[in-house]
Amino acid sequence: GATMPSSTAIYGITYPCSGDTIDPAALATFATTLDAALTQGQADLERVTSRPNAQMSATASQAVVINTSTDLTYTTEVYDNDGIVNLGVSTSALIIQTAGAYLVWGSFRLPSGFTTLTSVNVILTVNGIEQGRDITSNDDDIEYALSIPMNLQVGDLVRMQARWTGTGGPASVTTRLLSASYVAAP
Repeated sequence: GATMPSSTAIYGITYPCSGDTIDPAALATFATTLDAALTQGQADLERVTSRPNAQMSATASQAVVINTSTDLTYTTEVYDNDGIVNLGVSTSALIIQTAGAYLVWGSFRLPSGFTTLTSVNVILTVNGIEQGRDITSNDDDIEYALSIPMNLQVGDLVRMQARWTGTGGPASVTTRLLSASYVAAP
């Protein structure tokens, strides 16, 4: 038959029953160690779920001039637990309130109808400086997205831009999202 391991796989907590006899002291140690691991797990969960996390969205069409990087705007706060979304101050930027490493993610939909679509750019900026871009060509009526890990400071303005080249088309984007999720301290 299979042999029981001497400790738990993840936390390495020693099991109290290594044989046929239960030692009360070993059982008490096991219970205390297990309780400490559960308490730490709860603290870790609370810490992770309270990390700064925000997203804003919009669904109405927004014009994007050909071959021009255009800051996208938003109308709705989807969620925010740190005051990062402030549509009264800026409809185009997430405003960082807590310094740290973030995963920033943005997406938009580009409707179909172009005569010729040469390229589409998704650009993420911080304080007007490009941090990264994704360039795709020849696809319309799809969602474009980009995610980048960034070190951000209090007051940084995070924006997403759209840019397209080609001819014809609606020259606008529709459904869009911009979010920032805190990953770690700076």
